[in-house]
This record gives sequence, C-alpha cells and structure tokens, in this order.
Amino acid sequence: MIQNQSSQMISEMKEFGSFTGADQRYIRRALDVGLDRADAVDRWARNAAEAASITNQARIYRTLLQVIRASIPDDTALDLVGDSWVP
Repeated sequence: MIQNQSSQMISEMKEFGSFTGADQRYIRRALDVGLDRADAVDRWARNAAEAASITNQARIYRTLLQVIRASIPDDTALDLVGDSWVP
C-alpha cells in the first residue's frame, strides 16, 4: 500500500513538473488561496491587478465553501430510513 502511494505521488510530481511555469505558479497560488493562507496576496501578487485577482479568487472560494457547507445536511436522517435497507 505504501509503495502504491509513493508511486502515485511520484507520478503526480512528474505530471506537475510537465506543466508550464505559469501553470505551476497558478496552481501553487490557488492552493494558498484555497487554504486561506493570509499571505497569499503578499506572496503571489506581482502588481495591483494580480492582488485584486487574488483577493477576488479568495472571495469566490469563501462563497463556494459556504454554498458547499450549506448543501450538506446537518443530519443524515439514517434513523428515518427504517427497515428498507435490511434484506
């Protein structure tokens, strides 16, 4: 199992390495923004336009997170399923 995970990780690293520098930079930036790292703007923005883009991206990610969380039921209501799952 560990060998499979290691092989997959190496495969993903090779794939990431095949991306252009710009694509790699955008993915790393998106991860920082998605993980809500406070320094994403300072780290990735090279100018005011990029700072605005990163700030907007963070706002959109927060909105998406709220929508996703709101769509997950608080209670799965498994107790209401009854005997229909029992053969």
